[in-house]
Parts: sequence; structure tokens; C-alpha cells
Amino acid sequence: MAHRAGIRIAAGTDAGTPFNRHDRFAVEVKLLAECGLSAAEALAAATSRAALVIGLDKAGRIGTGCWADLVFVDADPLRDLGALASPKGVYVRGTVVA
Repeated sequence: MAHRAGIRIAAGTDAGTPFNRHDRFAVEVKLLAECGLSAAEALAAATSRAALVIGLDKAGRIGTGCWADLVFVDADPLRDLGALASPKGVYVRGTVVA
């Protein structure tokens, strides 16, 4: 839908979708779920799938050699996506940003 609206993401950026920043991540995932995706599908769409679409093989997943972009929450986001709105820690490429 973003593509059809004319939104473009430049190659080499660290954003997979227009909202994929730590301060808007919860909003993005919630909107994806409201469009009909399950919690797991929405989380994957905003992380690993978004990275795959724009060709960032080191983003969107946890593994050796990958960028350490992590959001820590107190609850299971698969049961409650609202937990993403109050992260306890946010790391971008291994550095604490929130």
C-alpha cells in the first residue's frame, strides 16, 4: 500500500517501511494487524520481511553477523501487540537508543 501511495525507501537505509523507526514501530505493527495480519505476520512484515524486500540481509533477524537491532518488552507481543508501545530497551546496531 505504501508503494502504491508513492512512498519509496532508498537502498541502503535502515528502514524497511515508512514507519520502521523505534518510536513508530508499535504503530506500524498495530496498523498491519488492523489490516488483517496475525500478530506474528505483522511482526515479521515489519522486521525480517521488510529487510528482505529491500535487500538488507543483515537486518530484520537475529544471527551471527547481523545488525543488533532489538526491541525489548515486558510482555509477549504475540499475545499483546500493545507491549511494543512501551519498550524497555531499544538497540540499533548494538547501541542503546531508548
